[in-house]
Amino acid sequence: MATPLPASDLARVVGRSAAATSQHIRVLREVGAVTAARSGNVIRYRMSREPSAMVLEAIARSFDLLAKRE
Repeated sequence: MATPLPASDLARVVGRSAAATSQHIRVLREVGAVTAARSGNVIRYRMSREPSAMVLEAIARSFDLLAKRE
């Protein structure tokens, strides 16, 4: 499983604002695709092992493969 990241780092990785990333994380947590773990005052997020997360990971891999073909 990938290293859990705080929302601020995730925002930088995906190139979105912290506010937008926070809203996306909220939705992903609601469907069980993302889990959160607090470490001091930092909350780190990672993909869960729930079916919803596995579907999202498969879709992301498919998009990555398509992008490499172009």
